Amino acid sequence: MALAGLPEAVLPVMIASCFFCMGICTLLQTTIGNRLPLVQGPSSALVSSMGSVTAAYGMPAMWGAVIIGGLIEGVVGAARLMSKIRKLIPPVVVGSVVAAIGFVAAKLAVSWAFSSSDPLLLGMALGSFVLCLIFKFKGKGLLSQGFILITVLLVGVGNGTAVAVVGAAVLGGFTGYIGSMFESVGDYAALCATCGETYRVKHIDKGIMAEGFGCAICALFGSLPTTSYTQNIGIVAATGVASRRVTQVAAVLFLLYGLSPKLAALLAAIPRPIVGGVFLVSAAMIMFSGIEVIQSSEHNQRNTLVAGTTIGMSVMLPLFCSTTGAEWAASLPKFLNLLVTSNVFIAVVCGIVLNLLLNVLLKEKKEEHV
Repeated sequence: MALAGLPEAVLPVMIASCFFCMGICTLLQTTIGNRLPLVQGPSSALVSSMGSVTAAYGMPAMWGAVIIGGLIEGVVGAARLMSKIRKLIPPVVVGSVVAAIGFVAAKLAVSWAFSSSDPLLLGMALGSFVLCLIFKFKGKGLLSQGFILITVLLVGVGNGTAVAVVGAAVLGGFTGYIGSMFESVGDYAALCATCGETYRVKHIDKGIMAEGFGCAICALFGSLPTTSYTQNIGIVAATGVASRRVTQVAAVLFLLYGLSPKLAALLAAIPRPIVGGVFLVSAAMIMFSGIEVIQSSEHNQRNTLVAGTTIGMSVMLPLFCSTTGAEWAASLPKFLNLLVTSNVFIAVVCGIVLNLLLNVLLKEKKEEHV
């Protein structure tokens, strides 16, 4: 909204539309897509790029960019182009990407938890974190498996308060789709690792296809484009519930939220510190599931460098670009700015390049026969 310069009056309608399309896209992903228990929702990479397109070219151009970009992404998935990079992603790269996602999720959780200086909200954030742990490790049955939703509802709702150049537009918007596709590949790997399922080619191709066509559908309902939700991976890791049927039930609920603007507004009114306090538990579990995957790979200096550099770059480069290097990052072209500010994009690219360099191109022949 801020990037596009849209009035606040548009926000309730946009929230309802996004909820409705989250339901459609999640059903699409869990039926004809990769069939993983993966919720679809608005992506920061896509939202930021589309906001810039709207500010520069207006809403009609933005919707055109969403439709065309989504169709292109869908064709990329249907043509099985994204899966070609699967051979370039061994466990050390997958683990590094998953760990990076965990760090990003932790950063998001902490920023939400401490987004307010109000002592009451800070106390509620701490209370939600502690209550979350109690339900998770001391509760039984539904109380333990649904600890995230129960905590948010109890603490948040119970105590919280509402605190026209089409070509250029498509090109500018598609930079967000590129980042989204790389993030999704990392999310698929993370979810498979969390679920204990073998990461297969079909997860990449069908997942990207469903996401792309889903994004094109979003524009028809006035919603922002969607992609895989990292938060969903944390919930699966924390609850242990990796059922596609449960995700489809959640999709139906999203559809109902979209048809009930008041309910969507109620959820949007939950203070971020409370959500952040709960999400911190999920972020920690994502992070260490990635570290476990790294540990499952061969232990040597090459893999250590791949994992350490990948995680370090994916966490610290965007941080640099948002602090002392903000002016430098802002001076870059939009596409390059996306590259240096997207944590998961950096993790995927850095991991693949380093693995090729250290474990393929610079690997001694005698090591290959050991």
